[in-house]
Amino acid sequence: MFQSLLTRTALLAQAPAEAGEFDIFENLFASRGVVLGVLIVLIALSVLSWAIIVYKAIVFSRSASASKRFIDKFIETTNPNDLYKSIADRVDSPEGRVFVAGFKELGKLSTRAGAPPLPYGFENIERVVHRMQLQEVLALEKLLPFLATTGSAAPFIGLFGTVWGIMKAFLGIGGMDESTNLLTTVTPHIAEALVATAIGLLAAIPAVMAYNFFVGRVRRLVAQLETFGQDYLNVIRRLYFQ
Repeated sequence: MFQSLLTRTALLAQAPAEAGEFDIFENLFASRGVVLGVLIVLIALSVLSWAIIVYKAIVFSRSASASKRFIDKFIETTNPNDLYKSIADRVDSPEGRVFVAGFKELGKLSTRAGAPPLPYGFENIERVVHRMQLQEVLALEKLLPFLATTGSAAPFIGLFGTVWGIMKAFLGIGGMDESTNLLTTVTPHIAEALVATAIGLLAAIPAVMAYNFFVGRVRRLVAQLETFGQDYLNVIRRLYFQ
């Protein structure tokens, strides 16, 4: 008994030297059963998260540039009708789409060609502008909930894989005899289990950081869109409903 205890102590003392040889990919490919299923789910979540991050980064960059160009044109123009004719067929910014939707509604309110809009029509334009603003906000927020879900769920999915792997390791201890090496029997299962937690964190951390960053971008763009909407409605009221 005492000699067996000394043998196990010596093996534990050698463990730190062998720890440097740990290969996460080797353990990843060696996973089986429930742990393997957990790892597949986490890797899929990570790949989808990175695809969404790249896609939304491009969308927000293009949207910000297009919004700046359109707002500059809107500020410089003295005739909204001329601006509408110049961009109606190639709108590439949230503010531009709000502008076009409002101007189309303005055109519908005329009783005949060249006639002024009906006096009660401003409420219709205001409703169209607000509805279009809401659609643009929803478009900006699209796919962001997936990042939030990945960031909150991935660590727990990884933890589930870890708990399952450790349970499997302890079940293996029960069938050991005196001649069985404890470390060589249990360590692979524990390493396999811990890989699930590591992959879960690798999936969650970028997703959370990207989600918080994009939420900040959405808030700035929404504030800019609401400011434009108010300015646009004031111009419509001044030019066509006085």
